[in-house]
Amino acid sequence: MEGAELDVLLSQFYAGARNQKGQLYSKKSMQSIRFGLQRHFLAKHDINIVKGNYPKSNKAFKALLVQLKASGKSNVNHHPPISKMDMDRIHSNLDISTAEGLQHKVFVDTMNYFANRGMENLRKMKLNDFILHPGGENQGESREYFTLRLETWNERTMQMTI
Repeated sequence: MEGAELDVLLSQFYAGARNQKGQLYSKKSMQSIRFGLQRHFLAKHDINIVKGNYPKSNKAFKALLVQLKASGKSNVNHHPPISKMDMDRIHSNLDISTAEGLQHKVFVDTMNYFANRGMENLRKMKLNDFILHPGGENQGESREYFTLRLETWNERTMQMTI
């Protein structure tokens, strides 16, 4: 398949892509589909459909993203936050008198307080990503607490997105 032929085919694909209900995909879904196509063409045919000479398909893709944004399909649908009552139920079912139960509690707390992007970066967390702050009398705090070291975290996130 020639470059110009692939360019036309991709532009038609982007314009006609629909989900099972016949509706346009969300912006994030279309970006994921394009990323999958990019990976396939690079791996199997050594063709870069994003940065290569494919002006029609790139223009069609950008136009589609504008259309999706205008129709409200670029908004991210977040899950509702866990209610206080549900979190209390989760904590009441954790048996911290056992090593396994304590490990589960630490995991739940880590997810709740530090993993604001879900499971995305959880496996890459290291002990030195956390900073222990002593509870000082002069600050009116009686307990020690942890914060996430943002410099390290932002560097790691940037490395993942490049």
